[in-house]
Amino acid sequence: MMPVRLSRRLPDASALPAPLARRATLAAELFLHPVAGIVLVRGAWAGALMWLALAAQPRLLLSGVLGILVGEAVRRLSGNDDITGHEGCLKANAFLAAVATGWMTGPAGLSLIAQAGLVAAAAGLAAVLAAAIRHALENTSLPPLVWAYCVVASFYFLVFPDWTYRAILTMDWGSAPVTAADWVMALLRSLGALVFSPTPWAGLLMAGVILAWSRLMFVCGLVGWIAGVLAAQSFLKLGDMHYWLPTSYNFFLAGMALGTVQYLPSRGSLPVAAAAGAFAAVAAIGLQHLFGGSPAAYLPIPLGLTVWIGIGALLSAEQRGVLLRNPLPSSPPEEAWRGAALEALRWGSREPLLGVPLAGTAEVTQGFSGKLSHAGRWRHALDLQRPATDGSSDARPSLWEAAVYAPAAGVVEHVRNDVADNPLGVSNFQENWGNHVIIRLDQGGWAMLAHLKQWSIPCAPGMRVVAGSQIGLVGNSGRSPTPHLHIQAQRAATPGAMTARFRVANFLTEAAPGEGLLRWHAAGVPPEGTVLAAALADPAVRTLLTGMVPGQALWSVEARGKVPASFAPDERNAETIEVFLDDWGRHHHAAGRGGGEMVSRADADAWRMISITPAAAPLLRLLALAMPSVPYAARPGLIWHDRSPLCSPDLRGGLAASFAPLLRDPFVMVECRCLATPGANDARLTLHSEVLTGGSGLPLSVRAELDAARGCVSVSARFEEGALTFEMLSFAPGVPLRSTRAPEEASAEDD
Repeated sequence: MMPVRLSRRLPDASALPAPLARRATLAAELFLHPVAGIVLVRGAWAGALMWLALAAQPRLLLSGVLGILVGEAVRRLSGNDDITGHEGCLKANAFLAAVATGWMTGPAGLSLIAQAGLVAAAAGLAAVLAAAIRHALENTSLPPLVWAYCVVASFYFLVFPDWTYRAILTMDWGSAPVTAADWVMALLRSLGALVFSPTPWAGLLMAGVILAWSRLMFVCGLVGWIAGVLAAQSFLKLGDMHYWLPTSYNFFLAGMALGTVQYLPSRGSLPVAAAAGAFAAVAAIGLQHLFGGSPAAYLPIPLGLTVWIGIGALLSAEQRGVLLRNPLPSSPPEEAWRGAALEALRWGSREPLLGVPLAGTAEVTQGFSGKLSHAGRWRHALDLQRPATDGSSDARPSLWEAAVYAPAAGVVEHVRNDVADNPLGVSNFQENWGNHVIIRLDQGGWAMLAHLKQWSIPCAPGMRVVAGSQIGLVGNSGRSPTPHLHIQAQRAATPGAMTARFRVANFLTEAAPGEGLLRWHAAGVPPEGTVLAAALADPAVRTLLTGMVPGQALWSVEARGKVPASFAPDERNAETIEVFLDDWGRHHHAAGRGGGEMVSRADADAWRMISITPAAAPLLRLLALAMPSVPYAARPGLIWHDRSPLCSPDLRGGLAASFAPLLRDPFVMVECRCLATPGANDARLTLHSEVLTGGSGLPLSVRAELDAARGCVSVSARFEEGALTFEMLSFAPGVPLRSTRAPEEASAEDD
């Protein structure tokens, strides 16, 4: 189970009368969400708990309210769309600057009006500066964070040093930690310092906010804090004098930010969090010496430095796909990880997807890192020829003058068309690539198709092509002793540029030698010797899969023998599934009585499941296992492997589900086989799937039948000691469209 969000326990604004609901939503957006963003989370409940942490100091509470109001006024006057997500918003900076000013002026003995004036001025400056920083960073990968607050607070501390030092004397940090209980108190005081309340009570509320949002996020923060404390203690043992506890919240936030917020959770999250915490500690020590004991050294400046430098330092790991940037930083990290991790496992990490550029069958006669010429900077390339008819390359049919098609959509950027073709057995080493076409791909990068026939290229630079556009004929030009097609992805537009990894998309290979092209691949790198062909869609299958009608279906369920508890039906022996389309054409399959939701999508090559809630109803889980993807090229006997969006740790729940991102590949692997397709004798599409990975608690196999319009109408599962069968009893077509926000748009609006 994923961590339960406190928002589920609070009254839903939608259940209130419309005017009250609107006011509740506006109040949450104004006062709660920006404050929650300080600890890199989002949610009205989180903001409410942070306000509660300030309640013990009414002066700080009132300062925070004034800061939010001033920040909102600045936002409206400037026409700025504020970030209400997880970091860097105008009102968050204004809130922190106001609270810091309220804390600083408390012991100064100023009048209420004077204090309010200073607080409002600080909040206004921070909001204006936050807007400027945000705009300056719009085209970069750097987040705005709370730099505006740091600048304004540092200015105030510098201008009013006496007030600041008097305020410091009012803060109780406790004694140096010795016992385990002391260290726990030190951690809580550190978290409480986020709102200028270094008390265990405030820290406990902060910890509760983070834990309720994401257990993994809290663990990364804890790892960062421990690593930072160890680094600080090491400096103390070397004789350096500094005070680490007031700055240690930087260690915690740095671990969370780089471990789970800026980057998707992965097996590298904990090491990254530890490195971030240790670096933040070193930065904090350096700032204490640089600022000469100024209170500005205890602001979240080490956090900002760590995050910015960390993003730059991890750029190479990001480019190699070792770490992936978080596309949904305003969602719990586990939720953001699920969709992105599944997409990366299916398609690769930002690797271009290139279709088979030839009609008919072809054989990969030289693959990646081939023995002849695919080496060094040109190692990511494929050479294609016709397959040998009797297993001998001497009997290989010629590929001469076979039509060559664009492997993906893009714009032609470079063409060479005048190189003479070679006699058989002869290569032209002066013109390495011969006649070729280089396409700037819409998906990023470039693709080159080389050794084409002289004067066979009909396209010119600047011409737009789509996948399947004819761009030439196979020839024997350049470094080519026999007619073949060379295809590669590369990192620049010039011939001979360094190649990049790519995957071939939507193709068929032999399931076994001599058994025909009966294995479908959504994407992959075919090794040398592979016989392949483009997977052509069956119109009847495509029509059935893309024509499923939204509506509500009633299902019956029958259990036989012993069924695992995670799949056992309830006492009703029935299930209601509502299917509706969102604005992006995706199907949402929602089970009744809070049984979760599954989302599917019709892609260019197949219909596939893309997400499922961890605690989904048994029927939805079986659907996710029965048909994680169904290619439009399905025909009887075709088999394929795919990962279901279902994670095996979800079945165990608790911490297992929370830490699924730390596993190598927690998604369940399924082998699917097409048994029947719509035709003269059978109007249904029948699939049989074997569960290959996932451990105990999962079915051994699942069978599904799909009908026209209604979609899946029958699902049966076989377990080790029992079986489960769902049958659709009735179906009522519903409203075709329900407006929802796509995750990426929700994130964009939140950010």
